[in-house]
Amino acid sequence: MFGSPSRIFENRNDPLGAHQAWHSVCDASNKDSAELAAVTRYFVLVADQNSSYLNAAARLHEMCLRDTVTSARGQRNIQYSYNHLTHHGHTVYVLTEEETVVGGLVVVASNRRYSPLALLLHRPESWILAIRRLGFSDLFSKLRDLLAVRRQARTLKNHDYIVALFVDEGVRRQGLARQLLERAINDSSARGAGLTVDTALSNVAAQTLYASLGFVGRSRTSRSVILTRSLE
Repeated sequence: MFGSPSRIFENRNDPLGAHQAWHSVCDASNKDSAELAAVTRYFVLVADQNSSYLNAAARLHEMCLRDTVTSARGQRNIQYSYNHLTHHGHTVYVLTEEETVVGGLVVVASNRRYSPLALLLHRPESWILAIRRLGFSDLFSKLRDLLAVRRQARTLKNHDYIVALFVDEGVRRQGLARQLLERAINDSSARGAGLTVDTALSNVAAQTLYASLGFVGRSRTSRSVILTRSLE
């Protein structure tokens, strides 16, 4: 499934003297400016139904999350799910750099409906592709875990659900996943809803990121951990 803070430098009792301290502050300031410029090159947008951004996001989704059941069924299936979800009022965020999609985040709203059956049955031949890509045993194991996660998620009241989060490999480690998550957190909070997400038990980096944004572990399945962020 789904900028850098400015630094405050202190240089008390500096044995190098005020001149060296001044250059240290200037260098730090220049570095902060460069990091801020890198972040402000990227913008988080909400993609409308049938937007051209959805096609680009689906392609990137498949590339970044290759081992998931959704990606294993192919780009056309992902794009259909995006169109289906946006049609029913759910949100596909896209992260852009000069009109190029470099990341995305998909949120299913707790107060909106959609048809899981329609998503499962769309392009039945895509399941053959998924078997070829993952193998029957791995696909079956991931489907079973996915169903277990969804069962547990249904017990949460008034929580939106992040079903996919991805960033292009070429622009990672710039705080862009955090930028997407912060937008989703703000939007869900404005609707009076918390947020829930699941990630692989082995994905320590993702769990650390979520924890830094106020998510806490709620429960586990054989392969995944479910984290929630309640309204403050």
